[in-house]
Amino acid sequence: MATMHQPLLVLLIVSFIEIINCQVAFESLCSPEVGVAGMASMDGSNEFEIDLYQSKFLPEDTVSLSIKQKRPNYAINEFVLHAFDYDGNAIGRFDNPQMGDLTLNHHTCSNGANVVYADQVKGRGYSEVPLEWKATGIHHSLDQVVFRATVVSNRQSYRVISAPLKRRLSSEIIPYHDQSINIDYCGESQGCLIVPQQCNNDAKCDYALSWQAIDAETAKFHIVARAQGFVGVGFSNDEKRGDDQVILCTKDAEGHVYVHNMFVGVQTPQYVFRGRPSYGLREADSYSNATHIICKFSRSLSPHTENLGDNDGRGRDRIDREKFVDLKKPHFIYPIYSDESLMTAQGMRIPLQDIAIVNNHPVDFERRIWPKSHPQAASVLAKIHAILNIIAWVLLASAGVMIGRYFESLWPDYERLVVMDSATGAVTGEKYQQRRRFSYFTILPPLMIAVAILTWIAFFCILFELDWKWTYGTHHIWHSILGVVVLICAFFSVRKKLFLYVSIPCRKMCL
Repeated sequence: MATMHQPLLVLLIVSFIEIINCQVAFESLCSPEVGVAGMASMDGSNEFEIDLYQSKFLPEDTVSLSIKQKRPNYAINEFVLHAFDYDGNAIGRFDNPQMGDLTLNHHTCSNGANVVYADQVKGRGYSEVPLEWKATGIHHSLDQVVFRATVVSNRQSYRVISAPLKRRLSSEIIPYHDQSINIDYCGESQGCLIVPQQCNNDAKCDYALSWQAIDAETAKFHIVARAQGFVGVGFSNDEKRGDDQVILCTKDAEGHVYVHNMFVGVQTPQYVFRGRPSYGLREADSYSNATHIICKFSRSLSPHTENLGDNDGRGRDRIDREKFVDLKKPHFIYPIYSDESLMTAQGMRIPLQDIAIVNNHPVDFERRIWPKSHPQAASVLAKIHAILNIIAWVLLASAGVMIGRYFESLWPDYERLVVMDSATGAVTGEKYQQRRRFSYFTILPPLMIAVAILTWIAFFCILFELDWKWTYGTHHIWHSILGVVVLICAFFSVRKKLFLYVSIPCRKMCL
């Protein structure tokens, strides 16, 4: 009998040891830096990320998010996730009880907020853990929230921080730099689509869209449209409506604007990812006032893809990527704006007939999107460049020209004297003598040398502002050509003035 109990006892001991070994002990759950007993901590931004399904929140909103892999690794095992304010205080609540076989635990902090964690994960781990956070108990002055996670993978602790989740501004409040699009820069620092095409100021335009390259793979878009229902932009591989990718910015009854990334087919309109309206978009911002809707977002030029895939080769999000429009290839883009509301008692309806193609515009983003190299108007170095050139050429150079042209006879540098024989009083010759008092030549060379020095300082200021790259694009090329001419003139002017400064006194003294 004792012999039969020995294997059972050994099995129980082994099972107990396995339970102890697979359960992780987290320390200081309510602090920004959660420790893991017996493990070193390192930055996990290259391995994992916290993906926010919304970019803005309102008090009492429920925000969907997930912890997921950024590249193939040993997957997500145990983890802790919490939200913090500026002062490092935990805020809001997580209420997920369980996700499949994963049991989630919650720890309540002293201020009533809680954190969600899993300290014992069976199996090989997870590539993604979807969660929900409720913005409850948020102070009225708090304008953004940051999520922090501690992820355990392969007996290593990783620290992960999310992008800020910003509070949605009240309706009618629009940041100044987002209120309009400067059409003067269209075709230079940004690509543009405007309606009507002859408008020359966005305040008079019904619709204005601008785009700029962030890098070789990403572009940011900015829409300002005169509408009260929804605005957006459509991307199509042909000139016909249907089977297009559409970004819609819809206004609700309270004046808040929400960004949606959708496929709009002839018969089957659908979200790109149900439950994640802005999936595939980054840095989505949207506002409205009494007359306009403003919308901003960034998206990849290539079809949005995940780095990871399932066993069948498809993306783990199960999205049909054939519907994405590749902006690196020539395609068509069309404006969308309407005063019709898309909000119903059942939620937002997906527009089909509302989207009228005002006009189609074939666009090759890869060819046209790169910003031209010229300084921003508000740049400090650009202002210094302008001020120095004004001082040099409007004030000093003009004064030098006037002195050289009109004051040589009034303030001569040398005077001619008659030489007489002291005994007979007869004139024997003449000589030049430098005037001891003030003359025009005392001012002119230093003045023109100062012009040249200020010109070259201004040149290096603007070159530094442009990251040592020469400017190009439309009227800026003429500014550059004029600048080269001025620099050459300034260089030879200095050489001439220095030569005169030395040679003229010597030559006249020898006469």
